Amino acid sequence: MDRLGFVRSECKPLVSYVDYLNVNFAIRKNAYLWLPVADDGHGEWLQAGRGQPTSPLCGKHTSWYVCRDKESHKSVVFEGIDYTGKVAVSHGHLWCHKTLCPVCFLKGWVLREARAIVGKMDAGVEKGYGEVEHFSVSFPPEMWDLPESVLRVKAERALLVRGVLGGALMFHGRRKSKKKGGLYWSPHYHGLGFVRGGYDVCRECTNVRPHDCWGCGGFEGRTRRENEKDSCVVRVFGKRKTVIGTATYQLSHVSVRVGLKRFHVVSYFGVCSNKRLKSHKVQAVEVCPVCASVKVENVMVRCCHWGKEFVATNIGDPRYESCFASEEFDSSGLPIWVDFGGGSSE
Repeated sequence: MDRLGFVRSECKPLVSYVDYLNVNFAIRKNAYLWLPVADDGHGEWLQAGRGQPTSPLCGKHTSWYVCRDKESHKSVVFEGIDYTGKVAVSHGHLWCHKTLCPVCFLKGWVLREARAIVGKMDAGVEKGYGEVEHFSVSFPPEMWDLPESVLRVKAERALLVRGVLGGALMFHGRRKSKKKGGLYWSPHYHGLGFVRGGYDVCRECTNVRPHDCWGCGGFEGRTRRENEKDSCVVRVFGKRKTVIGTATYQLSHVSVRVGLKRFHVVSYFGVCSNKRLKSHKVQAVEVCPVCASVKVENVMVRCCHWGKEFVATNIGDPRYESCFASEEFDSSGLPIWVDFGGGSSE
């Protein structure tokens, strides 16, 4: 146990799907977080969140955060709930920020790394590198057993020669397979970054014959020609809703090499490398997800709960909701949520 009270334990996977649900019920929403891993000879690679809880303090409930902007909530249906006339409430917890902790990884490590990626991308946009794009790099089966450090260099080179100026790379060692009944070894990278000349020229192209792309100077033409040389498949996806949303999802199921003290899950290359581009600092605030769904930026206020109704605070409880609708006052007119301090609306 260290000076902060955190247990230094070996990163051994939990036993079953039920084990994961009992510590973090949110994993049910993404099959990558609970599907069994095939015995593929790559046991040194664990999926994020597949270790042991770091400490009994992991996930401990500490406070509540409330957004009272009922005007912005009017007629808004968020995750199936109508917030008209209601305040939005979320939770405050203690997170250990360990990549493999099944309790904390989604709201701790993932969100922290996602904010770092956002800070880097914001700095790139400010420099004039263009719009942030989401891309992936896949390798042929004959490369799958190469060391990850070698694959990362190959991925960076494949992106640079295709006109990706730079970005953030996240390693994914496995893919889902219904036929194989779980996750199987198929190393690839997902990334966020900037494409020279943008990707819209290809995204909005009306050409319905893919072979005509070969002679084009756009990204799709470049990637087809380079594939003949390096056998890498580089794909640019549709436009993102938000950078942090894409980063959060991709980080949630990255692969982590256990036993290494300095394995970097996220790396930056090209014009976004740490030597060439300094990130903006993105402050960690409790943004109201209900308001954000209608493009309104509100920071939730830290509160105490004075209501009498039961609200689940354990993230392993099936009744737990990360954000929920609530009345502002009880039947006698007394406030259910009372400001504690530490937040503001803007």
